[in-house]
Amino acid sequence: SSAAVVWADTLASSNLLKGCFGAASIAGALCSSFALFSVADTIGRLGEMFVATIFFLFGIILIMASGMSSLSTSIGGGLACVILGKFSFGIGAGFATHAAPTYMAELAPARLRGYMIAGKEAMMSVGIVLGNGIGFAYRGVDL
Repeated sequence: SSAAVVWADTLASSNLLKGCFGAASIAGALCSSFALFSVADTIGRLGEMFVATIFFLFGIILIMASGMSSLSTSIGGGLACVILGKFSFGIGAGFATHAAPTYMAELAPARLRGYMIAGKEAMMSVGIVLGNGIGFAYRGVDL
């Protein structure tokens, strides 16, 4: 009887909530892309990485809070925290994805620049495949 189970049935029964749950991080990334037009040159690449870290941490805090007994006993509270946490992660991902390649290119020696940027992108793809593989492997396991 974990806290997540309290709102898991609600999520499973609502297509709208499933859509919000699945799209929250993408929506966050989209919002951050609009914000980046105006702030990217002002705060610089390192500033963007710092902002990304703040949004990642905020997302972690929200997702962890979704399991707190005071929030998870109310169906909406725990689920709202998870969706907002994923949205915050998406904002962080948007900032990090924008800043990281340029920041790496500015810092890397010229002879390694291409390898480092390509390696970063390759490792992101490997991480996505591993994450999906782990999710597939544990799809029937009740955590």
